[in-house]
Amino acid sequence: MPDKISVIIPTYNCAKYLEESIESVLAQTGADFEIIVVDDGSTDNTSEVLSRYKTNARIKTTCQPNSGPGAARNCGINLSEGDYLCFLDSDDVMEPGSLSSRVEALTAAPDIAMVFSDYTLQHDENNYIREYLGHNHFIEYFKSALAPSTLGCTLFNNRFTELFYSFSPHPIWTGTVMLRKSVTASVGLFRTDISVGEDTDYWMRIAARHRFAYIGQTTAVYNHYRSSLTKDTETYCRERIRRLKSIPFTSTALATIFNRNISEAYCHLGYHHYRHNSRMRSAGCYLLGLRYNCRNVPCLKGLLANLLPYGMARNIRALLAAIR
Repeated sequence: MPDKISVIIPTYNCAKYLEESIESVLAQTGADFEIIVVDDGSTDNTSEVLSRYKTNARIKTTCQPNSGPGAARNCGINLSEGDYLCFLDSDDVMEPGSLSSRVEALTAAPDIAMVFSDYTLQHDENNYIREYLGHNHFIEYFKSALAPSTLGCTLFNNRFTELFYSFSPHPIWTGTVMLRKSVTASVGLFRTDISVGEDTDYWMRIAARHRFAYIGQTTAVYNHYRSSLTKDTETYCRERIRRLKSIPFTSTALATIFNRNISEAYCHLGYHHYRHNSRMRSAGCYLLGLRYNCRNVPCLKGLLANLLPYGMARNIRALLAAIR
């Protein structure tokens, strides 16, 4: 009997796109799968969309009070009956052959716990980049982290973590991941105390304990322009900062990389406040950015843009005192 895949789709107020996501999974061939849709307390017509699938034996649906993406995915894991788990946000879609290509990679290599792949980044209806990681020279950048493999997929050594946090975009996108359900016994479930990066946190916890692999083909479409969370700049940046501060680093090199990431997030937050004419909050964020990386030139420029119009000499003295 072939191994079964559980596709977990958390959704929150995404009725407009939910059907497209579900249908992209139902169109998959060459794999045995179930779909688990977790309605995370939606207030739109999500329940109406899900009612159209109530007679489909492949689809399970459940509803919970709004608790965030980590809790919704955990709910799906607890309801799953598959040997393998994968995740699809309800505003994204799977490419044809997505499930079969990933399960084949895991079946061919029993010691691999997780695979991820390339994907298509959709900026808007008419602007997209296929093979997005390839477009950003992912394999070339991670050359020193590659491990020997005869499996037809790319394996990594222990340099992966260090390079992961210095590469943009983060290479493991949730819509491309498939993992063995048995992994949850050693790694646990998604964190529920953060709402940004809880997926990245989970993949890196898996990577710290298990072997994992990359397949170069695209398996999903990331509809970035549809994401409501990435449009909420302040929440996104603050949650990113909180998550990065909570990660224990194991080397000076990683500490430097994390500090640069935190500084970059404060810089984005500073620019957000600057655009909304909140000069003091903007300046405070830029100062914090310089605290974590005193060589962050955009932070320094942003701080000067906020302070110089209000008394050049006084503010320069305050700036020098703050970053000394």
